[in-house]
Amino acid sequence: MKGESNSKVVLGMKIKSYSSTSAKMKSLICDFMAS
Repeated sequence: MKGESNSKVVLGMKIKSYSSTSAKMKSLICDFMAS
């Protein structure tokens, strides 16, 4: 159980970092298109 919950935490952190990265990319693309 401990290892399972630990992997869930790691997965959640990966998803958070990926979503924040994709949000940065989206804002960069929007800035590029607007300019």
